[in-house]
Amino acid sequence: MSRELSVLLRTKPSGRATAEQHVAEQLAASKALINLLREYPLQRDDFVKKEGVIPLLELLELARDTPLLDPSLQVMLAVIERQQNVQESLLLLGLLPTITAFWSGDYPPAIRDFTVKIINALVLVSSFCC
Repeated sequence: MSRELSVLLRTKPSGRATAEQHVAEQLAASKALINLLREYPLQRDDFVKKEGVIPLLELLELARDTPLLDPSLQVMLAVIERQQNVQESLLLLGLLPTITAFWSGDYPPAIRDFTVKIINALVLVSSFCC
């Protein structure tokens, strides 16, 4: 699985692709990545160790105000669900400020809903909870 995920993350659009084709390719890659993460939950941690969590945060930062924001949030949710060590790493690197920026009324309700789902996933696995 890790090889498949690595290929998806390194997929570059073809040289003559239009902006719309590039977005379509990235949306397809995001969906494939989400499916792979859900299909192989035990290897999710291995993927994060090899690929790192910084590219995930960069993905959110780069996707801001683009059609790729929604799938980027879905990828983040798929990566952090029930994964305390991954969540801790992302929180130390600034996940919370990055995610809470999408709570503003400037973003559509679907984006704000994913923000709430990510925060909820963080709270459910928190080591500070009873």
